[in-house]
Amino acid sequence: ARNFIKAHRMAQERVCFYFGRDQSADTPEEKQVIAESNASIRAAVEFLERMDARVVQVVVSKQIGSQILRSARHEIDLLREQGLLTAGEAHEMESVCVSEMQRIVEYSRGADASEETHNLLGGKSE
Repeated sequence: ARNFIKAHRMAQERVCFYFGRDQSADTPEEKQVIAESNASIRAAVEFLERMDARVVQVVVSKQIGSQILRSARHEIDLLREQGLLTAGEAHEMESVCVSEMQRIVEYSRGADASEETHNLLGGKSE
């Protein structure tokens, strides 16, 4: 929901910038789009407010952990491409990333989550 809200706010700025005279809503169409977007944002905020804070924290932690592991995997690929890691070293390090991603997914689901792990790693396979 937080990313949804962020995306709506960014889109509001872009709609006004590209379709209006400036970054404020100055046409009836822009005002309508902004009003609809604000209604969606309010619904998302209300949704977040109803959620248990612990659940929100687990989701945020899972997202951050996933981003860190994807970034690490990307850096490993770059180091291998530059010849600073052998293919074997890169594979071993990537396997650790995949294993840790699997732990993140299983922590919240408690089940086999290999497809979700694959998706969180950006569709890369081991």
